[in-house]
Parts: sequence; C-alpha cells; structure tokens
Amino acid sequence: MSKTVNDRATPLGDTLSVARLVRQPRLARVYTHLHDAGSVTVAETTAALELPERTVYDDVETLREVGFPNGDGSRPERYEAEPIDLVVGSRDEQQTVDATLVAAVARPATDDDLATFRDRHGVDGLATALDHTREYVAGETNHRLVARAMDVSPLEASIVLQALRPLVESGG
Repeated sequence: MSKTVNDRATPLGDTLSVARLVRQPRLARVYTHLHDAGSVTVAETTAALELPERTVYDDVETLREVGFPNGDGSRPERYEAEPIDLVVGSRDEQQTVDATLVAAVARPATDDDLATFRDRHGVDGLATALDHTREYVAGETNHRLVARAMDVSPLEASIVLQALRPLVESGG
C-alpha cells in the first residue's frame, strides 16, 4: 500500500500533520491532554478540558486522521497521543516542533499573556520564544538578550519567558 502525505510515516506527512495541529489551538489542547494524561477516554478528556463531548470526539477523529492518537480498541476506547519530534527549517534557521510547542499553542486558551504574544507574533514567534525559553531555563541567556534577538521590548520578553517557563520545566 502506498503512503500519502497525510501518513505520518513520511517526513512530509509529519510536517503537514504537525502544521495542521499547531494552527488550531483547540486541537492542540486536545492533543496536549492526550499526550500528558497518557491513556484517556473521550469522556475523561471532555471533563478535563470542559469542552462539549461532540467537540472532543470530532477533535480526536481529526487527530486520528493525521496520525497522532492511537486507540486501544477497548470500550470505551482509550487514546494515547503519539509523541512529536520534528525539526523544520530553511537554509538559515531551524526550529524544533515537539509536544512542548503544541502545549504552548494550546496554552493561550488559559493564558492571556501567551494569547497576546501569539496574536502579535504568530506560531513562528511562539516557537522562537520557546527556543529562547529553553536557553533561559538552562541559564544560557537572559530576558534582555532574548528581547534583542526577537526584536521585542525587554518587558515583553520577560513576560513570554515567564509564561513559557513552566512548559519547558515540565517537558511539555
């Protein structure tokens, strides 16, 4: 059977699937819950995320179409999210796309600072800020250097670093 670009078994398929995931914050939220919780049902996900059950079923089906959660076949079915580990880039720059970035995309639903940052700078800006946050947590940089590198104010850099820090420290 031939592979299509929607299959995650190909690099292009991975890239397209992840691109779809990071463009939809609610879908990213459902993925993040499945990833963090381990093996969960739609009902458990519905309760945890306070979303309508039909919405969660639709989102789980969308995630299945792009190859992220695996169902175990039980009744009720339990789902586990496949991990994401993808590096995308151009000639000059590379970015890591992983569960932590997906969690950062999902987080603005509950974090106004990240919502504002993502609205201003997009998912690319959020990914860049996440890379800087990893360096910040490791003690390799400070908020002023991040501000200069991202061309934002030191206050905005400090706010986004503090908002993303718990995600980096928890690993997603």
